[in-house]
Parts: sequence; structure tokens; C-alpha cells
Amino acid sequence: MIAFLIEVVKALVTFFAVCVGLGILYLVFVVVREVGWEVRRQNREKHEQEDKEK
Repeated sequence: MIAFLIEVVKALVTFFAVCVGLGILYLVFVVVREVGWEVRRQNREKHEQEDKEK
């Protein structure tokens, strides 16, 4: 009985660890996507200014 409870606790700990890991990966993905969006916007503005100067 004790061994079964230990296995259940290990499974729950593993499940929570996977959920936390996926959450962190999702946060990294969102941050990278937003930074990429901002960089593209800045590059677009820079190129538009260069085109106006020509």
C-alpha cells in the first residue's frame, strides 16, 4: 500500500514538473514572439525613413 502511494506521489510530482516546464516554455515563446514583433516594427520604420530620404 505504501509503495502504491509513493508511486502516486511521484506521478503527481512529475505531472506538476511537466506543467511548470511547459508553462515556462510558453512564457519564453510569448516573450520571443513579442520581441520579434517589436524588432520587425522598428526595422520597418527605419526602412520607411530611409526610403523617404532617397
